Amino acid sequence: MQLTQQEIVVLRKTFLFHRLSPAAYMKLSEQNLYGAFRAELRTGSQLEYPTEDQNYLGVVIAGELTELRQPAFADRPLSEGSVIGVMDLFSRERGPRNEIVAKTRSRVVFFTAQQIRELFDAYPGMMMRYINFLTARTQELRWEYLMAATPSALDRIRKYCVAQMDENDMVTMPRSMSELAERLHMSRSTLYRCLEQLEQDGVLQRQGRGLHILSPQSLKERSAESCE
Repeated sequence: MQLTQQEIVVLRKTFLFHRLSPAAYMKLSEQNLYGAFRAELRTGSQLEYPTEDQNYLGVVIAGELTELRQPAFADRPLSEGSVIGVMDLFSRERGPRNEIVAKTRSRVVFFTAQQIRELFDAYPGMMMRYINFLTARTQELRWEYLMAATPSALDRIRKYCVAQMDENDMVTMPRSMSELAERLHMSRSTLYRCLEQLEQDGVLQRQGRGLHILSPQSLKERSAESCE
């Protein structure tokens, strides 16, 4: 399979391909990539991998899809430039894959693990970007599991503050309360209500876009108790 100009343009937006040289993109567009696969999906159809006997890395070229995850975790939206299969690409054990459904007409290009290895050999910087992505994704998954194991909204905020608190006992808030609420897997109204409760309890004080932790030690102890 040869990559189209549109596919090359989208690949340049992904974390893995975006720093390749113009000559590298030219080479990619000229190569006949044996084993690469282009999947075209209708609205509502499920994404199918080329074969089940090996791992692939997929890049969404066009459209919108949704990765359906376990009930405790939010479904993951996939759009142009999103990458699929990164965590399992070089795994020797092929476990069950999450179902991915197209919300609109979509196209995904798959690369084999061997093709990605060959790209790593040709362009070593790609391997470091891959490792950086895996590290960030692992941290994100660790946080998601922590939130899923913490049913209390107050305890989720306590754990967030402990994780984000700096040497001045300050927590810098995200750009919006909606962003923080999404990260903590709760509604904005619940977030506001819990922050008010923690202020009334003398745990923290809101200061602009930050939180001043008034009792860091008790916050850490309470956060540790909620893990037991």
